[in-house]
Amino acid sequence: MFALASVMIFAGPAGASAHQRGRPGKWVGTWAASPQQPRPAGLGSPGNPDLRGFTGQTLRQIVHTSVGGTDLRIHVSNAYGTQTLVLGNATVGVQKTDAELTAAPVPVTFHGRHGARVPAGSEAVSDPIPLRVAPLTNLSVSIALPEATGPATNHSFSDQVNYVSGPGDFSSATGGEAFAQSFGHWFFLSGVDVRTTARDARSVVTFGDDATDGFLSSPNANTRWPDALARRLQQTGRATGVLNAGVNGNRILSDSPCFGAAGLTRLRDDALRQTGVDAVIVQEGMNDFGFAALPATPCGLPSRSVTASDIIGAYRRLISAAHARGVRVIGGTLTPIGGSGFSSADTEQIRATVNAWIRTGHRFDAVADFDKAVRDPADPQRILAVYDAGDHLHLNDAGFEIMAGAVRLGDLH
Repeated sequence: MFALASVMIFAGPAGASAHQRGRPGKWVGTWAASPQQPRPAGLGSPGNPDLRGFTGQTLRQIVHTSVGGTDLRIHVSNAYGTQTLVLGNATVGVQKTDAELTAAPVPVTFHGRHGARVPAGSEAVSDPIPLRVAPLTNLSVSIALPEATGPATNHSFSDQVNYVSGPGDFSSATGGEAFAQSFGHWFFLSGVDVRTTARDARSVVTFGDDATDGFLSSPNANTRWPDALARRLQQTGRATGVLNAGVNGNRILSDSPCFGAAGLTRLRDDALRQTGVDAVIVQEGMNDFGFAALPATPCGLPSRSVTASDIIGAYRRLISAAHARGVRVIGGTLTPIGGSGFSSADTEQIRATVNAWIRTGHRFDAVADFDKAVRDPADPQRILAVYDAGDHLHLNDAGFEIMAGAVRLGDLH
């Protein structure tokens, strides 16, 4: 049975409650996943409860930290909910294997209470959780859901196995036996912050589509290019969080019923309002003109022709919005598409024009030349074979490592 001792209502961004003050240090983001709406009926992945949600179960979800700290707090999103989300007991621990933890987890409170009520369209941020967090560690966040959630705000591609229990509150369990079901989404959990005493602590947001989300990287291995960037930063000793705001299939100009709100629409919440954000690395726009080259599908609607000028115009708006908040923007060039379903004379011309503007337009604060890093020198319109995931469009783990290496760390500060 669930024991929901008390609940509270919290709407809007994180604030500095009495439970969050009084200790030294600065909050920065260590992990993030961009919230998405449930996919319409018939378009979701089989077995993932986007539309039906959860009732009387416990979620145990795995997240990989980028920067460490003395304690942490979690963000729970009901951005796309149709009703108030009732949170029961919640805990955080360190993953041992699968749904099993290394030790008993630490309880999570919201304004001093176990549980919370999160209105539709809102976010809840927990109190500081007294758990020292190491960088590059898999945390396990467990949330009991005592009442029917309705359609579930989620991130539709985790590349990480997450778990759900049968009926009951298993948030305090160290073992994983109760978590018999698994899925490939993150549900409700949208961010983890850590408190650090490092004076130069900050966060970098990687903002984009399939490549940034890590599509076709090795599952459960944290080999997305933002993960590789986090490892590079840790090797330098910099207290810099890397927050992944990639959404598989996302477009910068158009919403999608399957692939999330347009990049320009979600920029503020997914990137500019992240905790401690100092810079954003942007690589997006390929799906805008690539989808237009494919037969129309329900997930690809609205289907519209897109020009290089359209993409460049979106970049200008994005840069202006970031600069207005004092955030630096690094432009990532679009990687090769030769031999893929996106490839045509028209789309290659768009890609080349956009990349030329990124490199020479003098609007971005810096450039990460992903295209140059992964292309085949003998055939620059194609990905070098050792970096190709097999469809001539997406990269493999080795390609993601090279992408991360194309970011000049000095450009992030």
